[in-house]
Amino acid sequence: WTVLRWVDPSVSADDLKRAVPYDCSYGKDDKGRLVILFPNSWTMRYFEEKNKDIPLHESPASED
Repeated sequence: WTVLRWVDPSVSADDLKRAVPYDCSYGKDDKGRLVILFPNSWTMRYFEEKNKDIPLHESPASED
């Protein structure tokens, strides 16, 4: 994988699991935040276009 994005905290793991394409992977970072691993930026952009209800971030959400 070449692209990692953090999933918005409002998204549940179950919702993410249903949306992640076969050529991607997902999991949690060392703080337990959901992440998606994409093989390339095209796949990430396609995912964002098709899953507007799953916001992605370049960095993790702050822990205020």
